[in-house]
Amino acid sequence: MAVLVAKDITVYYADVLILDKVSLQLSAGEKVALIGQNGTGKTTLLKVIAGRLRQEEGTVAFAGDARVHYLDQQPSFTPGMSLFAAVSEVFAPLRALETQLRELEAQMASSHGLDKTMRKYAQLTDDYEMRGGYEYESRVKTVLAGVGFKEEHFDQDVISLSGGQKVRAALAKALLEEPEVLLLDEPTNHLDLEAVEWLESFMPNYRGAVLLVSHDRHFLDKVVTRCIELEQHKTTEYAGNFSKYRALKAQNLAGLEERYTREQAEMKRMSKWISKFKAGTRSTMAKSMEKKLARIATRAVDRPRQKQSLRLSVNESRRSGRDVLVLENFQVGYDGKMLFAPFSAEVKRGERLALLGVNGSGKTSLLRALTGKLCYRGVVKISPTAHVGYFDQQLELLAPNGRVVDEIMAYAPLTENEARSHLARFLFRGDLVWQSVSTLSGGERNRLNMAKLLLSGFNVLILDEPTNHLDIESREALERALLAYTGTIIFVSHDRYFLNKLATRLWQIDGGRIIDHRTNYSDWRQLIQRSAPGPGQRSRAVKRPPARGDTDMQNLEREIERLEKEKVDFEEQMAGRDFFSLPEGGKSIITRYNRVCSRLRDLYEQWERMAQ
Repeated sequence: MAVLVAKDITVYYADVLILDKVSLQLSAGEKVALIGQNGTGKTTLLKVIAGRLRQEEGTVAFAGDARVHYLDQQPSFTPGMSLFAAVSEVFAPLRALETQLRELEAQMASSHGLDKTMRKYAQLTDDYEMRGGYEYESRVKTVLAGVGFKEEHFDQDVISLSGGQKVRAALAKALLEEPEVLLLDEPTNHLDLEAVEWLESFMPNYRGAVLLVSHDRHFLDKVVTRCIELEQHKTTEYAGNFSKYRALKAQNLAGLEERYTREQAEMKRMSKWISKFKAGTRSTMAKSMEKKLARIATRAVDRPRQKQSLRLSVNESRRSGRDVLVLENFQVGYDGKMLFAPFSAEVKRGERLALLGVNGSGKTSLLRALTGKLCYRGVVKISPTAHVGYFDQQLELLAPNGRVVDEIMAYAPLTENEARSHLARFLFRGDLVWQSVSTLSGGERNRLNMAKLLLSGFNVLILDEPTNHLDIESREALERALLAYTGTIIFVSHDRYFLNKLATRLWQIDGGRIIDHRTNYSDWRQLIQRSAPGPGQRSRAVKRPPARGDTDMQNLEREIERLEKEKVDFEEQMAGRDFFSLPEGGKSIITRYNRVCSRLRDLYEQWERMAQ
């Protein structure tokens, strides 16, 4: 059953066409991705569906009294409310029932109209229980913890939260509200890896329909079952997750290219034949051929257009020494409180080192200390031949009131033509180079800062969330460029595809210490998953059942049954009233619960393949 039907949506900004008769529909419980390069109109379409933007043409309809919620990247909250109270607003009817129950309890204590009061109290108590009144506080705590908040944040004034924290709070509120249609624009922004994995485990069980925009390829693979691509103002639908979309898209493009080549060759052959015989004895046949050619031309496909993408290369002006960085008893902190214990390590030329850790663990502070932007304790020795470039996630600009071309020319001694040529590699072409930097989107500011960074021939790159605001094609272009780079890279990213591609070594900030893993990200994740302990058990390897035979199927089913019991055990623990009084707010249990859910999804898929 369709809960959302959008038909023939047309939108202009001034006289620029953004959406041209776009149609889509969403069925109950579906999880669907809007795919497309930055600037194609994805956010515009979400805002039209949410009623925040008016379309020139077309209609948007919801089934019955279906509720719709749009996750705003700049949410607003009521001043003076705690984080917990602000998110709990979605349970206002339950809280009103609670108030009534307390009032009735006071009346019963005074023995005033006892029989009538007790009957009403029993009725309201049943209603309160059926609507989840005894569980809602636990649900709020679980979801807040899932998106990365600690219990110490729960009583904090919501207005005092950072911009990223407010977005996470708005996400928690949206998930708890459980609208029939949930519209999410970049829901994984501002989430650390653990929170993204929690959201991945949460979304498949979410009862409402979800239409989302995300550039997190791993998240899209795990969550969505259909992709709608926005390209050239129109939509094309593909069944399956992101990887399936990619395969179908490539197949479709290859088919169109083949058809275009075949049709063009046929039309060229016919044109030659017509030119040769139109004035001779076969002129009648030539006229007939002309009509046939005209019919073919009207049905012929246009040549498939190649997407514009970044053309990046990262070069060193000179090589650094072999020992790029040495840390001895290194610490970073604020107001005398250190974020992690003293840490010593060496980084060699050519290593690609990723920093891992939850939000607030100290990843950005560590990078800023290495670049001299933050004080530290201990010793930091950087090779005298190291030429260090720093990409700041705050996207600071040199000439915020100037033009795009001015920003590049203020950074490096280039002529205007040289600056424009360099900017073209980063998709700033034509009049875009004269655009004011104050009007740039987050993705455009990211590309402009990347253009500056890659201009100077640094042999050491320190990158803080370099893929933020970049669409998928731009992320992949950056991956290719950095993989070909022979210098040293130290970086922070929450994009697991990016981590998988790039990292050759990991520094994990966990529990107030840094753990040095000399492995890539995917191998480290597999090790973590194999050693994840069950409740009350020591770390052990997770069984991986064979892939064939009746015995193999039985083993697989037993493993699924065991993990399902673990999942229930975890859920019962998380529903307990004292759950968040556990160390770190029960975060270790939430992490293990997420891993069990992820493993179960993999085993369910394996079971379905074996059962076919």
